Amino acid sequence: MKPKITPIGESEVLAFRNTLLQFEADHATEKADILNTLLGRPIRSVKVFTAYHDALLLAEAYAPDENLYARCRQELQRLADLSLQWWNSTDERKRYALSGTGIANSLLVGSFSFELVQWLVKRFPESFGLEGQDETELPFQDLLYQGLHPSENGVTEERTLELKPWLARFNGDQRLLSRLVRIFQELPVSQELRDLLYENQKLYVEARLDKPELTRTLARFSAEPIYFHSWLLRKINFEEEISRPLPKPISLNEGQRQSLWTNARVTLFNLFRETDPVTFTDPDEIRWYPVGRGTGIALFFLRPNRRLPLDSYVGYVAYKNGLPQAYGGSWIFRGQAKIGINIFPAYRGGESSWLFAQLIRTYSQAFGVKTFAVEPYQIGKNNPEGIESGAFWFYYRHGFRPLQAELRTLAAEEFDKINAIRRYKSASSTLRRLAESDLLLLPDGSDAQPFPIRYSRWMTEQFSSHFDGDRKKFVSKSIQFCKRLGLLPERILNVQERQSLELLAPFVMAVYGNTTAPPPSATVHLSNWLLSRYQKSESEWQELSGKCVHLFERLDALLSGDR
Repeated sequence: MKPKITPIGESEVLAFRNTLLQFEADHATEKADILNTLLGRPIRSVKVFTAYHDALLLAEAYAPDENLYARCRQELQRLADLSLQWWNSTDERKRYALSGTGIANSLLVGSFSFELVQWLVKRFPESFGLEGQDETELPFQDLLYQGLHPSENGVTEERTLELKPWLARFNGDQRLLSRLVRIFQELPVSQELRDLLYENQKLYVEARLDKPELTRTLARFSAEPIYFHSWLLRKINFEEEISRPLPKPISLNEGQRQSLWTNARVTLFNLFRETDPVTFTDPDEIRWYPVGRGTGIALFFLRPNRRLPLDSYVGYVAYKNGLPQAYGGSWIFRGQAKIGINIFPAYRGGESSWLFAQLIRTYSQAFGVKTFAVEPYQIGKNNPEGIESGAFWFYYRHGFRPLQAELRTLAAEEFDKINAIRRYKSASSTLRRLAESDLLLLPDGSDAQPFPIRYSRWMTEQFSSHFDGDRKKFVSKSIQFCKRLGLLPERILNVQERQSLELLAPFVMAVYGNTTAPPPSATVHLSNWLLSRYQKSESEWQELSGKCVHLFERLDALLSGDR
C-alpha cells in the first residue's frame, strides 16, 4: 500500500520562501531540499496555491543555480496544469477559486481602457469576453445605436434590452465583446472622446488566462542570459551606484519589442493596473537597458499623439531573469523628474534598494535628470498602503528629503528615534504629516525648479483672461505672434509641425506678448522647439527644451511675480 501523499501546508511554503533570499553557504542546499519535499504534492487551499506559486516565482528570479531554476519552471508548469484541473471541476467554488490571481488557466474580470481592451480582443480573441456593465448616466442604447444602419433607427422596442441581449439581437453570432469594440471603433468621434465614452460605459471584460503569455505563471521576457545569484545586495552605496556609467540599451528587433510590449501590458493587466506609457506606447521607441545581475529596465514612451505638452512621461517595467519585478514611470522636464517604484508583491524583500538605484541611474543618465521628486501619494497621502508600509522611509534612506523645512526637521527627529530606539515605529499620524510634502533628491546639489503643472495653471489664467476665453482665437493669434517674431520658416509646415505649433505657440505669446522679444541668441532654439513636439524623440525633446533657457527663465519670473 502506497503511503498517502499529504497536501502542501502553509507553514511549508513559508519555510521555503524564508530561505529564498538567504545566501549563506548551506542555503542553496536547504532551498533545494525544501523544494524537493514540495514537488508534485497536492494543493487543497487557495491561500497555499497562491503563496506557493509566488514563492516559485521568487525562487526563479533569485535562483542560485541552473538546477533550482529549472525545477521551479517545471513546478510552475505543474501548477498551471493543476489550475486547469480546478477550472474543469464541477465544483463551482473550486472552478472560480483562483479568479483574479493572474495564475495560468484562472479567470480575471476587470474594467480597463478602450485602448487596452481593443488590443486584447485582437491579440487573444478566444480568451476574452464581455462580463457586464455597471450603471451609467449615458444609456448604452443611446451610444451604441450610432453603430446601426440608419434604416434601423425606427426600432425602439429593443431599448428595454440589457447590454448582452442587445448586442446579440443586432449582431448575430459575432462574439459580443469583439462587436462592442468594433462599434466603438466606428464611432465618428476623436480618439480622446472615444476613450471617454467607453470609460463612461463602465464595462467589464472577462479573461480566461489560457495562453502562457497571458499569465503571471508562465509569461517571460529577457534580452540577456540568466543570472544565478551567489549573494543578495541589500546594502549599497546609493550615490556610487547611481553614478556608475549606464550601459547602452540593447538593440531589440521588431519581434522582441512586440513581445516585450505584450508582456508589459499583460503584467499590469493581471494586477488590474495600467500606465499610459505601456498602454499607449510607441513600439519603435521601446528601450532595454541591461543594468546587471540579470536585471533589465524596459522603458516605454508615449506615441506622439498621446504625449504631454511639456514633460515627457516615460514608463518602465523592471525585469529580473525574465520576470517582471516592478513598474512605474517618470515625468521628465528640463533636468527634473517625478519618479516612484512599485515592486510586485511576489518579489518584495529582495534587492529593492539596488533596483531603485538602477532606476535613478537609468533616468538620470538617459535623460540628463539632475533632480528627482516623489509625490505625496507615493508615500502615503490618500494611500493607506503607503502609510502601512512606511514608504516614506524607503525614499528617505535613499537621500530624498521633504520640500518643506518644518517637515525636514520632523523627519530628521523621527529618523534619529528609529536609529536610537530598538523596534521603534513611526506613528501613522506622523507618517501622514510627512506625506503632505513632495520628496526631493538632488544628487548634484542643484536647486529644484518648477514642474509643468504650475505652467499649466498659469496658462489657464492666460486663456481665460484673453479673447473672452476663446482658446481657438488665442492659438490663432499666438501663431501670428510667432510669425512676427520671425520664429517660423517660410515653407509650408507638415502636419506634425503644425500640431506642435498650435500646442506651443500660446506659451510664447503668453511669455513675450507684453514684453520685449526674445534675444537673437534664443530664437534659433525657440524656433526648433516650437515645431518639434511630435517629431523628436522624448530624449531629443527634453534636450531641446533644456536649450530654451530664456523662455523658461522668463516664464518662471512671471509666475513668481517678478516682471
